[in-house]
Amino acid sequence: GLQFYQGYILGVLANHLMKQGHPHRAELAFRESIDALRDLEEAARTGNMFCMRALCLVALGKRFEAAPLWNEGAALLRRESAEQLLDRRKGEMLKACAKAGVRPLE
Repeated sequence: GLQFYQGYILGVLANHLMKQGHPHRAELAFRESIDALRDLEEAARTGNMFCMRALCLVALGKRFEAAPLWNEGAALLRRESAEQLLDRRKGEMLKACAKAGVRPLE
């Protein structure tokens, strides 16, 4: 019930914050979204939030912290056969890494 909606809404908020140029605040909201969704075993949504949180960390210059989150998120998305979503996130990751001047995650 409410925990699912909390995780979902926090993910929407985090995405909005990221688009508005607030990666610090977005990263915190993604973290809270992951915590809520992980408890519900929402693997695809949780994987997506892991990938999005990793993008925030790349934007904050924390590539080494981002890499394990990206790998975990990508693995969850693959396990759930969410290849289209993973492909979208990969495109965003490549742009984020290029903008930050760091090697792409994988």
